[in-house]
Amino acid sequence: DSESTVSVLNGEISQLQQCTSTLAEVNKHQRNELSILQSETEVLRAANEELAEQTSKMNSKMEAEITRNAALAKEVEELKSTIEFLQMEHSFSENEMSRRDESIVELEAELTQLRESKESILQRAKSKLKERTKKLNSSRIRLGYALMEVRELKGS
Repeated sequence: DSESTVSVLNGEISQLQQCTSTLAEVNKHQRNELSILQSETEVLRAANEELAEQTSKMNSKMEAEITRNAALAKEVEELKSTIEFLQMEHSFSENEMSRRDESIVELEAELTQLRESKESILQRAKSKLKERTKKLNSSRIRLGYALMEVRELKGS
């Protein structure tokens, strides 16, 4: 009976040795996997740090871009205001020029009227002058005849 117990125990020892050997292999395999995982974890940590650094740089660039865009937006608003002011000024200038053009047309009409009046006055003055000249010439002629009569009377 003791031999069978020894035989059973030897079988169990043999099984335990196989289990131990198998566990040692599994343990060795898991250590290799753990080593690989630790290496990959280090690579991921380094990549994560680089990504965090790049993200920080990108955030800084984006903040600078946002600030620049805000400044550009302000400039655009100022330019819009300037353009609106210049358009109003241009409109005012056009109105002024239109008024001046109307004034020029009115002044030209008045000038034409004055020229026509001047021509009319000159024509009347010339007519009166001709009339007076005729009267004067007629009076001279009569005066000449009267002088000749006076001389004739004196001579006789």
